[in-house]
Amino acid sequence: MNIGMIVYSQTGNTWSVAQELEEKLSAAGHTVTVERIEVTGEVEPGKPVHFVKQPDPGPYEAVVFCSPVMAFSLSPVMNAYLKGVAPLEGKQVACLVELTARFDEHRNIKWANALEDAGVHVVYGLIGLKTHCKVALVVRREKEGIRRYVHVSTGNYHPGTAKVYEDLNIVGS
Repeated sequence: MNIGMIVYSQTGNTWSVAQELEEKLSAAGHTVTVERIEVTGEVEPGKPVHFVKQPDPGPYEAVVFCSPVMAFSLSPVMNAYLKGVAPLEGKQVACLVELTARFDEHRNIKWANALEDAGVHVVYGLIGLKTHCKVALVVRREKEGIRRYVHVSTGNYHPGTAKVYEDLNIVGS
């Protein structure tokens, strides 16, 4: 399968995860192209994003978008990029939403409702238990049968803490 990975990485964490995923997918026999979104100037929420390079997801059979998530929001760069991309029709998407997040419960409920309205299958964290990790699971039907790819991270991908420490990311299949 011809897979495109479109990556925006602010600190290098997301880029390293994308490289690990590329290695795993290539080892599984896929043709993988990693393309980086490039911008100029400072990137700040609410400010215009000035792109130098905006990869086209059109030529790929499957596309993986890789972006930091900041306080349960896509980075301003990936958000602006995705608004300019044609709809990705016929894709199935699943997302884990943690409702127990200090000061963000109402925002997370709004996000979960918006995701469900857009056709995303939303899975919720356990009641009374705060989950401080990020998980992505891709389940695909391939020639050999069902294949699963997973990304697990300890991070909250907050722009302030990203300048102080790095988080652990694991990619596997």
